[in-house]
Amino acid sequence: MVGKFQGVYPAAKGSFRLVWEKEHKQLLIYATTVRDSFKYQFNKIFKGRKLRVGGKLRLAYWLTKPYFFFRKNIVLIGERGDTFQDNAAHFFKYAASQDKHHYYIGQAGSPGYEQAALYGKVIKKDSIKHYLYLLNACQLVNAYDIDAYMKPTNYTKEAYYNIFGDLINYQRIFIQHGITYNDVYYPLSKYKTNYAKVLISNHYEKERFMRKGNYQESDLLAAGLSRFDKLLEPNDKKDEKKTILIMPTWRVGLAGKSYLQHSEETASTMNTFKQSAYFRFFNTLINDPKFLRFLKQHQLQCKFYLHYEFQGFLECFDRNEQIQFVQKEPIQKLLKQSDLLITDYSSVFFDFLYMKKPVIFTQFDQSDFFATHYKRDYIDFQSIFIGDVAFDQNEVLMALESLAKRNFESKVDHQQIHREFFTYCSENNRSALWYMLDQVIGVRAKSSKKKIDNEEVPQRKVMSE
Repeated sequence: MVGKFQGVYPAAKGSFRLVWEKEHKQLLIYATTVRDSFKYQFNKIFKGRKLRVGGKLRLAYWLTKPYFFFRKNIVLIGERGDTFQDNAAHFFKYAASQDKHHYYIGQAGSPGYEQAALYGKVIKKDSIKHYLYLLNACQLVNAYDIDAYMKPTNYTKEAYYNIFGDLINYQRIFIQHGITYNDVYYPLSKYKTNYAKVLISNHYEKERFMRKGNYQESDLLAAGLSRFDKLLEPNDKKDEKKTILIMPTWRVGLAGKSYLQHSEETASTMNTFKQSAYFRFFNTLINDPKFLRFLKQHQLQCKFYLHYEFQGFLECFDRNEQIQFVQKEPIQKLLKQSDLLITDYSSVFFDFLYMKKPVIFTQFDQSDFFATHYKRDYIDFQSIFIGDVAFDQNEVLMALESLAKRNFESKVDHQQIHREFFTYCSENNRSALWYMLDQVIGVRAKSSKKKIDNEEVPQRKVMSE
């Protein structure tokens, strides 16, 4: 994916253009004189008398340059095209209240688009406005794969960067959708992604992104996850019954990533899924008579949330009246209103630790998971107690019985957990992130009378331990 490194770069005298010529597999450097630039752009738009692929959009880019000259510092924010619920959404809510140059990229007609429009300016994905604002943006902010979810749908990543890479001047800002605790630093490395900034929440992430990911300390945003700001706010409505939330992660061998869902090579079949240990474990658990009796005995309700990448397999699961399938419920509301989490390896367990709520880990396929899905890193689920680890259904029930005796109160040492895993988190993560990114693009909006948390310089109020 060399194309993503194309563009104009400053030099000691003037600037130069980096261009990837796919046909000859050459990375070329050009001086950016006016004459050479005009000739280069003309040849990128036309091939003889015909327009090249992407020629119309490139022509529109240059024709609208005067318009965008007065609309600098455009920041585009997004997550998955049809959602508005993760760190990018929470950051957008805050950023849109502070200035006018933040925009959310959403899929028209989706619930996420409508929700985002309540808080600020939204651009329809794949509209001409999306194309032009994307090529004129100075920052792209996303909690997921930035290039996959924010590029035009009609282009593959490779084609998009090969055709338009030389026009791109934006920085990619990766604000993560969870705290990284597995060894995924190589695929997220600076040399593979060209991310300008990566958000981190603790000192483990800092050390590893620098040592394994080739980032400088100045590339890391020590601000904590934006969605954490709302986790500690009081619930609007709390159910009378305590709630168990079952929320496992996905498996790389069973489903393709959502932006590849139409690829026959990556999609898993219903039969393959139903034959997997993953399906058998969770389908048996939610229909286990002993588990259902436990819920009834302790007057508990149980909600089951299947991972986004597995939504297409919902119909595989057997239903009963005691288990609620809650795929359309807002995730953060779901987390806040739940009293106990049962998961396997999902980093959502950090949200529960942040709220000082108990977690049970169902790691029935531990060796296989860390061999094929992610590599194990600084959390081994044993050296620091973060929750009971169960390797089969009987151990899940034993852990539940133990928690019931404590009235489902967490037995984790939260002072230690805070020091270890929430090093840079505060009660105003969004404002800290906004300030850092605003400093990066050099725009402090001096004319604005708004201040961050009523102070001219954000004073990070650390979450009490």
